[in-house]
Amino acid sequence: MRTIALLSLMGMLISSVCLGDVWPEYRGPSHDGMSDATALPLTWSETENVVWKTPINGRGWSSPVVWGSQIWITTAPEDGTELSAVCVSYETGEVLHQVKIFHNENPSRVNALNSYASCSPVIEEGRVYVHFGTFGTACLDTDTGEVLMLAYMNAESIRMTLESGYTHYWSRSRQKYWKKGETSGCLQELRELLYD
Repeated sequence: MRTIALLSLMGMLISSVCLGDVWPEYRGPSHDGMSDATALPLTWSETENVVWKTPINGRGWSSPVVWGSQIWITTAPEDGTELSAVCVSYETGEVLHQVKIFHNENPSRVNALNSYASCSPVIEEGRVYVHFGTFGTACLDTDTGEVLMLAYMNAESIRMTLESGYTHYWSRSRQKYWKKGETSGCLQELRELLYD
């Protein structure tokens, strides 16, 4: 269990983003990591300049995102078997939502200096998006914590994407491979596929 050891980052984030403001992604609203906040603390300790502490299960390197009174992060145990999103109250640090999104029986190995929850969430009004690399992507309702969408690309969906030039995912609600946008007409055309 980690205590938001993001505390230094969290303290800075809490100090630089006022309640009701947003820090919607890794580098902030202007994509450069800059804030207009002034009089920020320069030092932290276990007690100095810490507003609250909240224990969070697992390990994650994702940066927190803020929308109004919510802070969202991702986390996973060291073995990578459960991939989760956690929402805490901006004011109190109380855990508001703790959502297990993916379960992996045999997750592939990650670098010892990394974690299974390294990608930072992205947030907008009413929705938070979390990504766990090859393990999948999800969209959650920020009010309820309900998982609204899961997207997972395995070998078959990648094959279908490469053959057609349009993205395909496994759809949990449809229980089939799904060409993204085939219902709405908002197709996702593949322009480039990168992997490592």
